[in-house]
Amino acid sequence: MKKLLISAAIATSLLVAQTPTSLASDAKQYTQAEIEEIIQKYLIENPKLVVDALNEYQRQEEKRMEEQASKALSDNMDFLVLLASQLNAQDFDLGFERFQALREKLDRSQSLYREIRTLNHPLTVLNAGIFVHQEMEEAHTFILDRIGEISEAATTLQHRYILELNDYGDRLVESYEAFYRELNEQTLSLYEKVNTYRKQYGKDPLESTRTTLKLYARFSEKFRKTLAAKEDLAL
Repeated sequence: MKKLLISAAIATSLLVAQTPTSLASDAKQYTQAEIEEIIQKYLIENPKLVVDALNEYQRQEEKRMEEQASKALSDNMDFLVLLASQLNAQDFDLGFERFQALREKLDRSQSLYREIRTLNHPLTVLNAGIFVHQEMEEAHTFILDRIGEISEAATTLQHRYILELNDYGDRLVESYEAFYRELNEQTLSLYEKVNTYRKQYGKDPLESTRTTLKLYARFSEKFRKTLAAKEDLAL
């Protein structure tokens, strides 16, 4: 519908341009309905005019979109480098509107990641002096030396991390083993106590409720000792 209205407007302008001067000068004598009828009749008799208008409109729109995309690409090259370092382009249909939406969201979120520096691309921190103030061989040697120093530092850090991780793992295993030994000793001690009390007072009295034992303890020394044993076992 939008394209049809645009084409009608273009066709109308062409019609006016091609209308004889006498008719154009007498246009004020026609009512709006009569002018619309003339235009409609002209468009029906000349359908190619609408097709040409649509084709021209589409050509101009494509040219405008290409220029807009080219300007966006030029203005946002740094952002595209950053985006390429974080996303896999094959997973996205990255049209211009999608690109703009992603840019707005990443611009808002960058401040959240500034402290941990996860969005810093290596190309954004290169020293321009390496490429401007040094000869090619000198710059190449300097870069290789720096890479060597950084790699050595990274290897040292990696070894330190591995040692720390192994040490933590050993201490964790020792802690679990000590906890297991302590729990095992407590379990054996409790098991021995239960067997001892069962031999002394019998299985059934030990399995009686505290209320029952308290009642019978008023009349029997054995039940008083059984109640004490039950409380000792915390059963």
